[in-house]
Amino acid sequence: MKKLLFLFYSILLFSCSSNSDDNTKTNSSNSDFNPPAWIEGAWKGDVTYKFFQKDVYQNQISFKGVVDGCNLAIPNSSFVSEPVKNNTEYKFSYTTGDITHEYHFIKVSSTEIKLLNPNNAALSIVYTKQ
Repeated sequence: MKKLLFLFYSILLFSCSSNSDDNTKTNSSNSDFNPPAWIEGAWKGDVTYKFFQKDVYQNQISFKGVVDGCNLAIPNSSFVSEPVKNNTEYKFSYTTGDITHEYHFIKVSSTEIKLLNPNNAALSIVYTKQ
């Protein structure tokens, strides 16, 4: 268990590192996720996504926790962006250091959503409301 904890913190610290020569990026301390009401709850597919008023989880990993942890290690190194948030789509990303993780969910029905694969639409995954 200690090895797993050490591995997790090592990955977290590595993903928070940033290139200090990059002055073009605007950092923010914003770590709150604000998903639309239609997507709140748990969704099961190849993994489980859980959407709450201020956070998003993938299985047991809190994306807000990752962003907050990186900002604790390196202030203002991580932030959340939500460029699309409406009645049928929720697109967001979170950046930790120089790494950006992007997600784009589409509402299929009141019980199904689809996570779009940006490289190949045929590989998009459908999730069922739990």
